[in-house]
Amino acid sequence: MQKNDLMPEEIALTKIKKIVSQIPGCFMAFDLIQRDHRLREDLGLDSLGMVDLMVAIEDTFQIYFDPLLMDLDEAFTSIGSITDFVMMLKSKS
Repeated sequence: MQKNDLMPEEIALTKIKKIVSQIPGCFMAFDLIQRDHRLREDLGLDSLGMVDLMVAIEDTFQIYFDPLLMDLDEAFTSIGSITDFVMMLKSKS
């Protein structure tokens, strides 16, 4: 992916919100989810939901969250933190 082909952050955010809203256990509708919502505390995702989310995001964006190179707890704190990490990983690809 070339620099001029980078996905705008707003598109990535919308895709992430849609993915999260479809994870079993998420108790908030897509149109209500905001960037600052926390995955566990605000949206109700449990450990299995977090794994489902990570796999869905990796598949959607064709990226890999390497647990040896990044803090997954930090990456998967909120909608915004996931978006930031996706944008960072996409910019390196």
